[in-house]
Amino acid sequence: MAGQYSTPALGMYSASKWAVEAAFEALAQKVAEFNVQTTIVEPGGIRTNFAGGHGVFSKPMSVYNDTDAGKITALISGRVPAPAGMENSILGDPDKMAEQIIKRVEQGQGPLRLALGSDSYNKMHEGLEKRLIALEDQKGRAGITDYK
Repeated sequence: MAGQYSTPALGMYSASKWAVEAAFEALAQKVAEFNVQTTIVEPGGIRTNFAGGHGVFSKPMSVYNDTDAGKITALISGRVPAPAGMENSILGDPDKMAEQIIKRVEQGQGPLRLALGSDSYNKMHEGLEKRLIALEDQKGRAGITDYK
C-alpha cells in the first residue's frame, strides 16, 4: 500500500514502492501481448516482526523529536516501545494473505493491483481519492496550456 500514499518518515520507503508500481505497470503492458500477466501485491500491515527494530537508522536529530516523522522513526527503530495493544491494530494475517497470493497465481487472470487487508484498501482508496480531487482542481489550468 505504501506505493499509493506516503507519510512523514516513510518518504524513501514509499518512493521505492512508487517506483515498483511504475515499473510493473509498464511491464504489465509490455508482456500482455505474450499472455504474461503481472500483479502488484499491495499488502497492508502484516502481523510479523517487520518493524521490530531491525532496520538501520542514522543518529536521531533532536529537532525531529516531537514531530510525526520523529515519533514514527523512534517506534520503527525500536528506540521506544510500541504502545500496548498496537499489535491488534495491525490487521493483516500473513497466512490469509499468502493464500490470496497463491489463489491469484492459480487463477491466472486478475487485477494489476491486489490490495490485501482492509487497511491497504482504505489507505489506497484515500490516497487515490485525494489525488483525483487535486487533479480535478487543475483541469482548467491544464487545458489552457495546450498549444493552439
